[in-house]
Amino acid sequence: MPVKHGYCLQNQLRYYYDSVKNKCQPFIYKGCGGNENRFSSNEICEQMCVKKKTINIVGNQLNKPTSSAKIVTTVRTTTTKKLA
Repeated sequence: MPVKHGYCLQNQLRYYYDSVKNKCQPFIYKGCGGNENRFSSNEICEQMCVKKKTINIVGNQLNKPTSSAKIVTTVRTTTTKKLA
């Protein structure tokens, strides 16, 4: 949902969710009108909207390891962003 600044004369700092960047951005809300993509704080916006990076472990140990064995797992992510 796009950001809507509203139409009254107030200048209130608010935050909206930018789905392209997957992050919340500040904007000036005019106090009237607008839409539901408006949050009073960055924290609330992020809690409600930002998609978190998740990691799903798909594989596990197949045999009981010996001292020279290595455990092999497969990791699949649901995002193409670099994990920190």
